[in-house]
Amino acid sequence: MRPENPTAAIRDFIANDLLYDPSIEIGVDDQLLLDGLVDSLSIARLVIFVEDSWQIHIPPGDVSIENFGTIEAIVGYADGRASQQQG
Repeated sequence: MRPENPTAAIRDFIANDLLYDPSIEIGVDDQLLLDGLVDSLSIARLVIFVEDSWQIHIPPGDVSIENFGTIEAIVGYADGRASQQQG
């Protein structure tokens, strides 16, 4: 089940649960890994958050810069994965 506002849900999770700073501004196209906002352990936690939020399974091979590099990429990937798993 897709969150009502997926961009805000991911942004809030990163700011509050990964960075512990709710005041941080994260843009939808900010490079999460390349800009050092998150590390590999944080990505693992983010994958679990996305799986729980969208009620999908994310194979390890799909955890990549292309799919998890930005909030925009994460939402696009999760929506596509959810569509595949429903059909």
